[in-house]
Amino acid sequence: MSKILKSVYFIFWLLLAFSSLFGLEIPEQEASVLKSIAYEKLDRGLEVEIVVEGNFIFQPSELKDPLRLVIDLSPVSQVLSSPQTEVNEFGLVSIRTAIFQPLIARVVFDFQEPFPSYEIFRSSNGLKVILKVEVKAAIAEPRPEERIPEVAKPTRPGVPAKEKVVGEAYPWGAIEYRMSDTRKFIQGASRFSASLSPAFSLAIRISILMYL
Repeated sequence: MSKILKSVYFIFWLLLAFSSLFGLEIPEQEASVLKSIAYEKLDRGLEVEIVVEGNFIFQPSELKDPLRLVIDLSPVSQVLSSPQTEVNEFGLVSIRTAIFQPLIARVVFDFQEPFPSYEIFRSSNGLKVILKVEVKAAIAEPRPEERIPEVAKPTRPGVPAKEKVVGEAYPWGAIEYRMSDTRKFIQGASRFSASLSPAFSLAIRISILMYL
């Protein structure tokens, strides 16, 4: 579709060049009139109506620095709409209209943000431009009870996982030291009791067991 419009636009320019070359002019009564510009807010964008009276062709283009969407209308001999329409909605600052060249009217959409997606199509009154703005859905933070608990990272095969010890560490060194002293004491007492009479040796052993 865009290739066809470009071809028609090129042919029109070619005819316009030949007409000026041979002194021919397009009668003003056959040229169209840009009557008005109006816009309406939608849920996620804008609908702009360009009212044109008469037959015409249009050629859209995008310009940068600053960002603009330009629509050239031809053959248009008059512009009766307001030179500038303030919008300030969805990144569209304003819409400007003027006679760009003889029999060519230009409609300029001034943007302060990157281009939204848009559609341009004919209507019963001229043209309609639909500007669509994509709205990103907000990501809700999960409630505390909905949060997934963290899972401990698995250890390498053969390596036991480290367990967290709650509370104070036990003085294992002191306990081992006391146990070794007790063993030495029992061994010495047993040797000593072996040199005594059987009855006295038995009494000593019973006392050791009661001590433990």
